[in-house]
Amino acid sequence: MSKFVLVHGSFHGGWVWKDVAATLRNAGHTVHTPTLTGIGDRSHLISPNIGISVNVTDIVNYLEYNDLQDVILVGHSYGGLVISGVAEACADRLKRLVYFDGFIPEDGQSAWDIAPAAQERWENRASQTSPAWLVPPPDPTVKYGEHTDRVEWHREQLTPMAMWTHEERLQLPDNKAATLPRSYIECTQYEIFQHMAEKARTEGFDFYSLDTHHNPIVYQPELVSDTLLSIANTA
Repeated sequence: MSKFVLVHGSFHGGWVWKDVAATLRNAGHTVHTPTLTGIGDRSHLISPNIGISVNVTDIVNYLEYNDLQDVILVGHSYGGLVISGVAEACADRLKRLVYFDGFIPEDGQSAWDIAPAAQERWENRASQTSPAWLVPPPDPTVKYGEHTDRVEWHREQLTPMAMWTHEERLQLPDNKAATLPRSYIECTQYEIFQHMAEKARTEGFDFYSLDTHHNPIVYQPELVSDTLLSIANTA
């Protein structure tokens, strides 16, 4: 059985994986769903100095203090940056990286270097709040293209995020992520990461394509669970 650590994306928390984690556990796998500093149940720790380096350290410490080895490390959206940084710090603890409709960074890149279109959206929302470094979460019906009975619950769970998480450049001088088996899960209805999906194809990632918008974790958890189970079977 596999050992999963599932890293959420922007504005979310470990809570977002609840349904997916339950299915994976029922199939016999071990599943961890940590929350990054400054978001979700750790939103009380928010500050303008929380960047990608802090969130990478969150997961590195989680792996080390829980003595986790042979991990399938999954990162959704912003979590793609995080898992790349984690691989740089402790690749020996990892079995596979899974980029879930998210960033595949190169050394010295920030989120905004990769997705400048998303930067404009964040800055527009932040300009309407005070302090300006604190970015409010998007409306799920706009960002995630969903209009189901889960939207209100989803909206209530989201928390603001520090702009620095996406401005700070990630240091990957040894590109250790590239030394590990890598999978990519594409969500075809979300345009922001289409170029990342193409990068993954070009670089020979194990590839999965879902005909969904950006957050099937909330809206189609069974589909996500099935995809991660398929990855576990080939890992």
